[in-house]
Amino acid sequence: MATKKQATTDRRFSDFESDIIEGLLSGKPLGGRDGVFTNLIKHVVEAAMDAELGNHLQFEASQLDANPDKRNGKAFKRIKTDFGEARIKPSRDRTGTYEPQTVGK
Repeated sequence: MATKKQATTDRRFSDFESDIIEGLLSGKPLGGRDGVFTNLIKHVVEAAMDAELGNHLQFEASQLDANPDKRNGKAFKRIKTDFGEARIKPSRDRTGTYEPQTVGK
């Protein structure tokens, strides 16, 4: 099972699968703050938003010659899913021109 310090971006699906099975066998719920699917949902949403920001930055870099936009840390955001609430950490851009489509502002 993953520790809180282990980044979910470094995990493989088989790691999540093991955690889900172990959690279900121990009686954890499917959703909610401590649900077995929460970390998997968090991982997928963050990966999608990270790819979306990467595309945004590449597009802006192709349009501008000087001072291209860059990543600028992460923010916390709560999202509501069919399996309950999850807390994600999407990346931000420096200029604030990134408008996420996967999960709106």
